[in-house]
Amino acid sequence: MLTLRPADVAIWSELLPEVLSGKMEPDGRAERRLDPEQVGAFRFFAGSALAARADARAPAWLGAGAAVDGPDLRASHYVAEILLRCGHLAAPSGPFSDPRAFAHFSRLPAMQACRAEFVSFAVDSLPPEPGSLRVLDIGCGDGGMLAELLPALIGAGRWDEVSAVTLLDPSPAMLSSAKARIASAWPDSHVEGRIARLEDVASTLAGPHDLVVGSLSLHHMPRERWMELLAEALGPDVRPLGIRTALATPHADLFALHLGRPG
Repeated sequence: MLTLRPADVAIWSELLPEVLSGKMEPDGRAERRLDPEQVGAFRFFAGSALAARADARAPAWLGAGAAVDGPDLRASHYVAEILLRCGHLAAPSGPFSDPRAFAHFSRLPAMQACRAEFVSFAVDSLPPEPGSLRVLDIGCGDGGMLAELLPALIGAGRWDEVSAVTLLDPSPAMLSSAKARIASAWPDSHVEGRIARLEDVASTLAGPHDLVVGSLSLHHMPRERWMELLAEALGPDVRPLGIRTALATPHADLFALHLGRPG
């Protein structure tokens, strides 16, 4: 996420009407009011606002954003490619109906670094529990995160083996990919896949679970809501136990949050 101070929000709010009216171009003159690291993000913001209005100037703003983006921020490039292929923005028929888009995103250097830091955070912070591990992955995607995390936990002696994995994702294509990956890596484990969102099945999840993973999923809803759902699925005594920055760049900060039962 890109965190804006109230003063930054005020400036962005003043500049956007100038973009929409055509008084402002992505040439850097008006953008001198922005911190340099915000320029690419603002151009994406402006280009997306124009694209939502089917304004022909959107590609120019997105192209200018892509020109200053580094490897950690590629949003302008992605939206510009969508406009080039489709000519307009449109809501997808379903979340990640084609797993290749997520697979590409997850292989970006910034996301690979974030995953490695998350795995390290989990290995360092989770207490050892000898025996079999029962896992629930909320918003499992293509299973890539879990495929990296489980061997690291086993290798560090946090658990002895994986006995059962429940995968949860609203995308049938993503779930199919994840189930095949995890079943191949852990052939002696019981692997179950459920095409659903956490908010639809929280009270029906068969437990107990030793480990619950939610990567790039829970942030889509307010903190109070996902804490409520986790309490429904895992018990009311689940609490935040620690937080660590998993990746920090001039554009964004990503966090790893550890939840569990105190003591």
